[in-house]
Formats: sequence, C-alpha cells, structure tokens
Amino acid sequence: MSTLEKSQEKIRINGKQQMIDLLKFMENDERNKLLKNILMRNPIMGRELMEQSFTFSDFTELSDHAIVRALSYVTPTIIGIALKSASIKFQKRVLSLIDRTRAEEAFNYMQRPITNSMRDSQKAQEKIVGVAIALSRKKVINLAKFN
Repeated sequence: MSTLEKSQEKIRINGKQQMIDLLKFMENDERNKLLKNILMRNPIMGRELMEQSFTFSDFTELSDHAIVRALSYVTPTIIGIALKSASIKFQKRVLSLIDRTRAEEAFNYMQRPITNSMRDSQKAQEKIVGVAIALSRKKVINLAKFN
C-alpha cells in the first residue's frame, strides 16, 4: 500500500459526531426545533442525538421533578462541586429542591476551596448529565423540552 492510500484510510468522517457538535453550539430554540423534526422522521436517531448533545445547561432547564429525581442518584459532594460554577439562581433552586441535610452538605462542598475548581466542577456536571441521560433511557425522567 502506498503512503497516499494509507493516509486516505485514516480520514474518517463521522456525520453523527459532527451533528452532535453542531447541536451543542446551537441556540436552544433552534436545537429543539431541529431535534423535534428529527424525532418525527427517525425516533431512534433523534433520541440518540438529543442524549449526546444534552449539556449541564440543558439540565438547568429541566422541570423541578426531573432535577430532584436525577439528583437523588448523585451524592451531595458531586452536587456541591457541580453547583460551584453554576449560576446563583440555579444553585438556590437546587438547594431548595433537595432535602435539607443533602442541601447543607452540598452547600458545604460549594464553599470549600478546590485546587482545580473549574475542571472538577465540569467533571461533576458531566456526572450529573450522565445520570440524567441514564434515567431518561429508563423513562424515569424526560429530557425533551418539547412534546
């Protein structure tokens, strides 16, 4: 095999991944409209794209019920670290939704200084997003903002 053939074999275009990346950067209204149309035409692909492009920002817009259900599967430590970089409005919302002892523990972790605060906060947020997606697959919560 020539060098040209080897280099051509390494080039792979993953249309689905490009679509996921595109969805992550779209405005919520535009993304929801596009996902709704995809879901009507191909429910399996639409659901997968919705899950793959779901972010912590999307999580903050879920219903109170969905947030409480998802966070019931997450330790207060993770909640506190995830909330560290969230808006104060969302911090207050979450801490008022979960039970008092868990809220106090999460709040204590929010107040602690952490060396790599942003990195750790992002990892904690990804953990929460993963839990929300898993619960959505089990039909415990609904990630879609349109129905």
